[in-house]
Amino acid sequence: VDLMPRLQPLSPTRANDRSGDGKGALGAVKLKSTSHAHINFTGVQLEDTSAHPKLLLHRSPPRQQTKRDVLLYVTTHLSTNHFRCWTCWPHMLGRLQYISRHADLTVYAGYDQLKLSLAHVQAWLNSARSMLPNGTVRFFAGSNPGYESGAKLALQHAAREGWFNAYSWVIRVNPDVLVLDEAPLVRWMKMPDVSGVFANCVGFDDRHPEPYPWTNVTRHLHTDFTAFRPSVLPRGKDAYKRYQSFGAAEWVMTKMLEGVVKNGSDAYIMPFLPYDNMSSTPCRVKSSSIWHAHDQVEMGLMCGAGCAARWADPLSLWYQLDRHAREASRALQFYRV
Repeated sequence: VDLMPRLQPLSPTRANDRSGDGKGALGAVKLKSTSHAHINFTGVQLEDTSAHPKLLLHRSPPRQQTKRDVLLYVTTHLSTNHFRCWTCWPHMLGRLQYISRHADLTVYAGYDQLKLSLAHVQAWLNSARSMLPNGTVRFFAGSNPGYESGAKLALQHAAREGWFNAYSWVIRVNPDVLVLDEAPLVRWMKMPDVSGVFANCVGFDDRHPEPYPWTNVTRHLHTDFTAFRPSVLPRGKDAYKRYQSFGAAEWVMTKMLEGVVKNGSDAYIMPFLPYDNMSSTPCRVKSSSIWHAHDQVEMGLMCGAGCAARWADPLSLWYQLDRHAREASRALQFYRV
């Protein structure tokens, strides 16, 4: 069932006008909605971050299925690069047997002031419809208050709305974080004494001997990939508000899940940053099982035109990604000398 509301044109002088200067974007459209805040399709901007996200798509399985216990939770700001990877997800999911059989899909799109066309948003919805044909697919739109705040808000919305409640595991990823090999992740998810599977944003040679700020652990948990049992998350609809002052999204995730680390129920797809050049750049998941496509070479290998052929051989794809990362690391070391 496609729940995208009927579109109604906006006056050109009021479309996307937040400052009162009347300099709106021509051709903007507004969704007629009865939700707490209106949605403006020049950026699906919810006026209040406390407003409930808007459900744009809900596709149920074609027939009654066994209850699924894993949720793929994809968060995005609907960028062009994210969409390049998103269109390759059917080829990736086709090779992930366990996830395809056990997972539902929920997408949270938080986008703000990006002046996206309706056609662009509709393309995301059309792609979502083709994912996990035997699972449930939901697509929500909400606000994006900023680079770090948007990542935190996506988790806050999910907890408040109860999106995780029906599942034993949640795999939270961005569209450009792709699974090359599900086996290590699935193996840990099946272990009863494991409650979280993470990527650690700490270099092998610069691991902190002291706990990170606001936490009691020396880990720095990545947010673009995180897998966890929902039971370990803070309880209560307002439980996340007290974490919002902890700065970067990674600090918030680390603080919320430090109990998992302290009691030893953590496992790691990436125990430390594997390439030297990553020590001076934001954390990206780069392992033989999960890879965060970031630069244009990685995007070209994993995403975009021709990805179907490349995803036919994920091992070969990883060899190419690993070789590129090592070459980039050596180049950085050369320029540092």
